Amino acid sequence: MKNQNKSFKNKILFLVFLIIVITPLIFMVFKYDKNQEKVVKVEKKEINFDGSDEYIYRKDFKSSVKIPFEVRKMIISHDKTKLFALGHDRDGFAVVDISKLSNLKIEKIYYYPKAKYSVEDTDMKESKDGKFLYLVSPNLGVLKFNAKTYEIVGKFSEKFISKITLLDDIAFLKHKDGLFSLNLKSMEKIGEFKTCQSYNFIEKGDILVFDKNTAYMSDFCGLHILDIKNPDKIKEISVAKDKINTPISLKISQDKKTLFENSLDGINKYDLSNPLKPLFLDEYVTNARVYNFHLSRGLILANRNKDGKDDVLVPGLDLLNSDFLVIKSYFMPEARVVDGVILNDEIIFKIDAGFDAFIGTI
Repeated sequence: MKNQNKSFKNKILFLVFLIIVITPLIFMVFKYDKNQEKVVKVEKKEINFDGSDEYIYRKDFKSSVKIPFEVRKMIISHDKTKLFALGHDRDGFAVVDISKLSNLKIEKIYYYPKAKYSVEDTDMKESKDGKFLYLVSPNLGVLKFNAKTYEIVGKFSEKFISKITLLDDIAFLKHKDGLFSLNLKSMEKIGEFKTCQSYNFIEKGDILVFDKNTAYMSDFCGLHILDIKNPDKIKEISVAKDKINTPISLKISQDKKTLFENSLDGINKYDLSNPLKPLFLDEYVTNARVYNFHLSRGLILANRNKDGKDDVLVPGLDLLNSDFLVIKSYFMPEARVVDGVILNDEIIFKIDAGFDAFIGTI
């Protein structure tokens, strides 16, 4: 009987020990966890491939055309029946009929006058009514073409102009020293905005009009938000410097809610909920050179090219969604430089091989 009482007494003592010693420890752990600052582990975003890579050769093109010079940029016309294939400013540009993707045709090849200067890339915009084409280059200035005859009908001779964007009868021109505004009827300068000198063979910056009041301009100093209400008196509202890489081009989503900017390393994405304060959201980074990219209906087509002649990378294109997830990758082993544009649900590919360019569909 005494042994049973002793055993019972030991159990009581053990329970008391649990209550007095262990329970406070449990409360201390919970309290510490509650007061402890939560730490979120941040990892560098990886591009997710779905395994549907595809290798493309010229023989795979169902329809194609050959352009007798390097094509450095492709632009689709407003009516989506023409593709403007721009060479450097000692070659020319080609107009390709894309009204039937199964039967691509060259409509016109325009050659620039022979000249001795270091070659530069060109940029082009089509007027809203489709009657004129405005082509710019650091060597040629601004050339105004009749869009039917492809004859030059106007000229602005200022040098070091690399990009152009249009707003009604006004052009905004990216210059190495900043920005010019140009009257498209008289082809005369209206005003200018000067910033830090920003000039490079590839990273020349860009200009994009958001609306009649606001424009964005990128250069080595950052992303400038500009007041363009009075084109003769352009003013800077602010400049964003976070996450701004060496700039090449700016593009905006169709709903004007997102701004995209590319550098040689990849593409940055910004939220435009407040157009005057772009907010960095995300980035697409690759181990290749991204000379250009194309936007269409929520899809992004980014080109990936070699970083010099000795680079073993196979040039190609990444088709991404708006969250920078890769839907499909296209590799083109024959190409020296690749590019592509999206027309409806089709991709028009460009392969530079030697000093010729092959544009086609698969």
